[in-house]
Amino acid sequence: MSKEAVGEPVRKEEIRHFVRMRRCELDAVWIGQKSLAAQQQVTELPEFKKAKVVCCYLAMENEVRTDRLLDRCRKEGKTVCVPAFCRQTGKYRLSKLEKDTPVIEGRWKVWEPAHIKWIAVDKVDLIVVPGMAFDPLGGRLGHGGGHYDAILGGNKSKLRCSKVGLAFDFQVFRSVPMGKNDVRMDVVVTEKQVLRSDRIAS
Repeated sequence: MSKEAVGEPVRKEEIRHFVRMRRCELDAVWIGQKSLAAQQQVTELPEFKKAKVVCCYLAMENEVRTDRLLDRCRKEGKTVCVPAFCRQTGKYRLSKLEKDTPVIEGRWKVWEPAHIKWIAVDKVDLIVVPGMAFDPLGGRLGHGGGHYDAILGGNKSKLRCSKVGLAFDFQVFRSVPMGKNDVRMDVVVTEKQVLRSDRIAS
């Protein structure tokens, strides 16, 4: 199934449904190959090279893998952190993920460190964000919980970190619907391309 065959969906739930259906068609070999290419694209970004503290997600089923990206961070001496659910606040925050820290399946089957070491988001230089869909202007459509938008402080946030959306190329659409609290990415990276919203918007 391709966008050309069915016509590109434009509504949030239509886009989510399309991506879920495409993900069901993926096999482990394809995911591994395309994930390697996408992660390599991220490591070549100037923002990644200069970042000292990197936030990255731990991939769920059929998402772009991030294992090589995390390994690269550690080899270069970067501090790594990942989203983790805070039971006191009922929201996601960021926790350091050190090399030997075991991970467990947390709320909504999201992988997180077994031992939490909270770190403030304003300490992060670059954050790698998953999503259901992205567009060339940095628009992002998530699963609908708004967790990453909350972590990043909404669309009026003045956080200094670079925001990188990471996805497979079929998850890039001409345009995705954006709400008032949705945060745009600075860069969208897939196995095939790097899309910079500032260049396209200017």
